[in-house]
Amino acid sequence: MNGAKIIVDTGSNGPNDTAEYHKPLSRTKQQELPFLLDLLGVHPGDVDLVILTHLHWDHCHNNHLFLNAEFLVQRTELRYAIAPLPLHAHAYDLAPIVNTKYKVINGDKQLANGISVVCTPGHTPGFQSVLVEGPHRRVLIASDTIPLFENWCEKPPRPSGVFDDLEQYYSTFEKIHSLNTDLVLPGHDIKVFDHKEYIV
Repeated sequence: MNGAKIIVDTGSNGPNDTAEYHKPLSRTKQQELPFLLDLLGVHPGDVDLVILTHLHWDHCHNNHLFLNAEFLVQRTELRYAIAPLPLHAHAYDLAPIVNTKYKVINGDKQLANGISVVCTPGHTPGFQSVLVEGPHRRVLIASDTIPLFENWCEKPPRPSGVFDDLEQYYSTFEKIHSLNTDLVLPGHDIKVFDHKEYIV
């Protein structure tokens, strides 16, 4: 996979649909995924791999943009997303889930030199984070397992308010600690954008 273009999650649907079915949001043209990729000189059709941390509506609704990509998801996550418990059903939209062809995996997996997926369940049953290792540091793209920086900074870390298995969640925190990362990037913290890029 040397030179492959990889993204993690594809984001939510448009503001109108989101307001009707989930929560209101606003998004400028400059915040649209194709616009942001274009700033990097990348067209959605150029992306080789999409790693889906989980299948909540706000993380997989733009799958359709990536016509040439392989989509990586944990088997446990896909199984649950198709038939979630009623308490969690609002977090999933079937359309982007069933209209995506996946490469389904089970457990931790090294994808390429310096890039691995790590099972980090708790927020959802089949959640996976992405570990990126380079010459300078190890960074975990934790997505919603760690929604805000402050969740991870607390002692002990504080889970998201949305979870499937709290005991498993705390085991995940122990696993993340054991990875000895230099940086854990959360999934819903605006402070992530304090830096234009994160070099590993």
